[in-house]
Amino acid sequence: MYCAHGGSCYPADGVQLTNCRVGALCKECSDKDTRFYDVDIIRSKFSVADLKTYDLANRLEQLCADPCAWAGAYSYFHKPRSVCAQNVRAALEGDANAINTLGRVCMSK
Repeated sequence: MYCAHGGSCYPADGVQLTNCRVGALCKECSDKDTRFYDVDIIRSKFSVADLKTYDLANRLEQLCADPCAWAGAYSYFHKPRSVCAQNVRAALEGDANAINTLGRVCMSK
């Protein structure tokens, strides 16, 4: 079974990975019945702009939940004057208040 981010699962023999590959076993995610593996992107398959967004989102995942990280990375590069992008900038500079409010600021409508 191959399960994509977001919950959709497919038979493994029906999936062809074209821009990523199966990575290492995620030991802290797996148990005796189910194994989870990291997915590593093939960097040569992505544009420089996409890689910048991906890399920033990975950095932000250390500070907030996944949806917040992707929303923040997108705003940082595509809406640099937005409140979210300004908060991301401050969080990356180590501002504790910005880090603590990152999810709320970047996920608010």
